[in-house]
Amino acid sequence: MINDNVLTVRSFKNERYKTKEYRKKDFKPFLYLSKSEFKKYSKENDVTVAGSVKIKQKYYEDIETADDPERVLGKKYRKHIIGIFQAELDGVYTVQSFNDDSLNLSKMQKFDLYENLFFYHCIGYAYVGGKKFVKLCKFSLIPFPILILLLLGLLICLLFPVNDDPEQTPPMADQQPYSDVALAEPDPGSNFAVVVKREYHVSADNPAIELKNYVKNEKSISYNVFTDSGAYIGSTGLIEPGNKADLDIYSVLSSPGEYRLRLNAVSYNEDGSENPIDGNIFTTVVVE
Repeated sequence: MINDNVLTVRSFKNERYKTKEYRKKDFKPFLYLSKSEFKKYSKENDVTVAGSVKIKQKYYEDIETADDPERVLGKKYRKHIIGIFQAELDGVYTVQSFNDDSLNLSKMQKFDLYENLFFYHCIGYAYVGGKKFVKLCKFSLIPFPILILLLLGLLICLLFPVNDDPEQTPPMADQQPYSDVALAEPDPGSNFAVVVKREYHVSADNPAIELKNYVKNEKSISYNVFTDSGAYIGSTGLIEPGNKADLDIYSVLSSPGEYRLRLNAVSYNEDGSENPIDGNIFTTVVVE
């Protein structure tokens, strides 16, 4: 029951630890531990954090004096309120302390004791007797900009998805410009051309074939190379218009002979979508 869990703040006094004084209008000041000092204290002593309190809570709704106690109790449970935190009012009222854990209370200001508080900044820990402390919290706007930025980032990702599929968008190839005049085979359906020789010769000293992106193409392309039977040999990665990339064939087809290879060429839009060439491109590789 919430009313059975009542914690009363009292000044923390220990010469080994630095304390701060909490002052508020109509309140009797009390000493508390800062976050850093509490961390130090908790490493050396057995402590329990009994809950969190909004130290600047303006309105407290008492269950016992409410017109509808059941409604108030239900609302507090929904807010994960687990008890009552109270502090002594200043002025004509007094608190007599017989020892550290026994108080004779006269007039107190009550606060809701929460199981935990989000979007609140902890300023320190108040001592409430025994081994118990309560986290003193103030409202903070700092988490809201962070939350807004995260939501904006999520919205941008949903509206403009990034294509991270390596099979759909290959990495950039190790490439360089080519300057020789080569015949290009245009693909009318895809509005770009490929540059592939009818025959390549490879050896241990010259293990790679050159695959090019025609200089007048507007988009980057990649080549996926297979044997005539469908065995995968390798991929060039993205090649920019006017550049060429080497693909090591000899390390895969090291046995001397003549091989017929099938090339699948694909161009890519800026959003990562593909423009595949209709049909297959064939070439012959002679391994020496």
